[in-house]
Amino acid sequence: GTLLYLFEGVKSPGPLLFALLLLYRISSWLASAITGGLLNQFTPLRINQAAGVWRIIAVIGLSLLFLLPHSLWSIPVVFVLFSFCGAAGGVLGITGVISVTDALPKRHHGTAICLFNGASNAGAGIGAWTAGIIGQELGFTAALALSGVAMVFALWLLHRY
Repeated sequence: GTLLYLFEGVKSPGPLLFALLLLYRISSWLASAITGGLLNQFTPLRINQAAGVWRIIAVIGLSLLFLLPHSLWSIPVVFVLFSFCGAAGGVLGITGVISVTDALPKRHHGTAICLFNGASNAGAGIGAWTAGIIGQELGFTAALALSGVAMVFALWLLHRY
C-alpha cells in the first residue's frame, strides 16, 4: 500500500520507490543475519513477538504520516519506517518458521513450514487484494488508514493473548 500511495498519491519518482524497495530488502537481510545471534539469548517466539510489534508500530507510523499533508520532510521518515518494516520482516521470516516447528517432532517440520508459509502468503495476498480494492474505491490514504486501524487491533490482540 505504501508504494502505491507514494506512486499514485504523492507522484513520487521511480528511483525513489526503487530506493525504498532496496532499503527494505537490505534491512530485511541485515536483520535476518543478526537474528541468528539473538536465538542464543531469547526464544524464537519472544523475538518473533518483538519483531511483530516493531512492524505494527512502523505500519501505524506510515499510516499516520500519510494522513498529514505531503511535504519533503516526510520522505526521510518514510525511509526510516520502511526500513523498520523490512528489518521486522526479515526477523519474522526466520523466527516465525522456527516458532512453528519448535514444539513439533522432526517428521512434521515440513508440513508445519508449508502450512505456516501458505497461511502467511494467503493472508498477505488477501490483504493486498483488499487494500487494492479499498485504494481504488476510497483512495490510498483511506487504505493506509484502515491498515493502521488493523495494525492497532493486531497490537491489541498481541498484547491481550
